[in-house]
Amino acid sequence: SRIFKSVVRLNGRIEKSLCFMFGENYQKILKRGNNKMKKKILSTQNLQNYFIFGHTHCPEFDEKSRFANSGVFKNGLAQYIMIENGSIKLIKQRYD
Repeated sequence: SRIFKSVVRLNGRIEKSLCFMFGENYQKILKRGNNKMKKKILSTQNLQNYFIFGHTHCPEFDEKSRFANSGVFKNGLAQYIMIENGSIKLIKQRYD
C-alpha cells in the first residue's frame, strides 16, 4: 500500500513535469488508448450515438467515429467536453 501510494505520487510528479515542459504535446503518446477504444466502438455499434470518455488524458473529438475524450484538467491544462444545444465541442485551454 505504501509502495502503491509512492508510485501514484511519482506518476503525478512526472505528469506535472511533462505538462509544464511540453503542454498538450505530451499527450500524443497517450493516443493509443483512444485508438483502442475507437476500434472497439466501430466494431460493435452502428454510429447512432456518441461515445464520450475520459481518463486517458488524451483529448480528442472524432466526429466520424462519434468518439470524444475529455482529456485532463490539471497541471496547467484545462481540457473538457462541452455539449450545448446538441453540439459537442472539445475545449482546450491553459491556466496557471
